[in-house]
Amino acid sequence: MKSSKFIILKILILFLLFNCGGAKSEAELAKENRDYNNLKALVDTKAINFKAKASFPMQSNAVVNVTTALLRTTGSNGSRQDLTGNGDYIKVIKDSVSGDLAYFGELRVAGYASANDAGIKFNGEPINYVVLENDKKKDVTIKFKIKNRNEQFDVVMVLFPNKSANVSIYSANRTGIRYSGTIESVDVDEDL
Repeated sequence: MKSSKFIILKILILFLLFNCGGAKSEAELAKENRDYNNLKALVDTKAINFKAKASFPMQSNAVVNVTTALLRTTGSNGSRQDLTGNGDYIKVIKDSVSGDLAYFGELRVAGYASANDAGIKFNGEPINYVVLENDKKKDVTIKFKIKNRNEQFDVVMVLFPNKSANVSIYSANRTGIRYSGTIESVDVDEDL
């Protein structure tokens, strides 16, 4: 009998401790909502520039080990490459999307790559462009497919109110890769 009372007391104490977490103030909630609404407004303009700061290839362990050995003096490694200053981007302007991103990963098709296909490059009208707003998580996801002359890419962009973003790109010819970076508005009259 005593042990069951002791267990119930422990459960009540744990319950109280977990529920006494830091509740957000009204000002913090208002700022969070304002930032999220600003993000949704930016996405609605279809004038977004994503600047990649790092890439995270989805490679096998063997390739990660080799890449890490090759990159050991650069500050990068096989599972994360620093892209700061490279100018890697994806721009969404009106009904067009362009991108030029460094690619670190494995090719799946022998004889596919040439010197011109080293990175991920595309420019054109996206296919199946979809915007998903998650009011609970307060993020916006943009999904689309886009082709260049050799392959089609499936792109998933997850945008956050603090102007950060994660972009995942998949292709039948390459292993997937994820980029992290920042977003900003872009002049809609700018040429892709």
